[in-house]
Amino acid sequence: MNKLSSLSEDFLVNHSLFATLNSIQISALISNARFRRLTKGAELYHADYPNQLYILKSGTLKISELDQNGDEYAKEVLWRGELFGGLPHTTTMRIDEYAQVISPLVEIYQIPAPFLESLFKENYSFTQHFMTEIASRVEKLEARYRSLVRLSDAKTRLIYLIKEWAQKQGSWSKEQILVENYLTHQDMASLICTTRVTVTNILNELRQQEIIKYNKQSIELLCPHVFGKRAPLRAAS
Repeated sequence: MNKLSSLSEDFLVNHSLFATLNSIQISALISNARFRRLTKGAELYHADYPNQLYILKSGTLKISELDQNGDEYAKEVLWRGELFGGLPHTTTMRIDEYAQVISPLVEIYQIPAPFLESLFKENYSFTQHFMTEIASRVEKLEARYRSLVRLSDAKTRLIYLIKEWAQKQGSWSKEQILVENYLTHQDMASLICTTRVTVTNILNELRQQEIIKYNKQSIELLCPHVFGKRAPLRAAS
């Protein structure tokens, strides 16, 4: 765990979460935050950070939990700029969940709860903004669950998942969209509430229809119109 470099500082202080902080509070944020690099397979359990907030600078994480049989169940994928971890009374993760690195490398910021609570007391605008960020994350999850209900067949749900994935981190051109593939078939199945065998069969069908090229490293989307137009880029967050 390291103090922030100047490049790390730039990303953190420009994150939308901290837009309402003044210069003194920004300096305190830099002093209190810690920067971490984790490699593929590393795990962070809720018990390890009940009073820490994390911000993902680069790479990809999945949020999972274990079911009653001890099998892993993937619930969400997080990309650059997203929050996870928890604070007293305002947790973004359940106690039985954990985060796992699925890209070759992730870079994250760790910010302790006592410091954030001091900002809440000093800066009411920050408190409001923070709660808006948390509410936005909850709304995103609810929208995803609604889509699972609305999209009745597994093929449509899988295309929706890949579309979301492409919007977040795909490399777009007129002819194709290239997405780095960090998820297993079981991960995809968990995320769209189906079976691993069904995901495998659908991917094979899409490949035979020349809609995608698929391997363990990447998914190449050969028919971008199937996956929709690229969403406008958000402001740095």
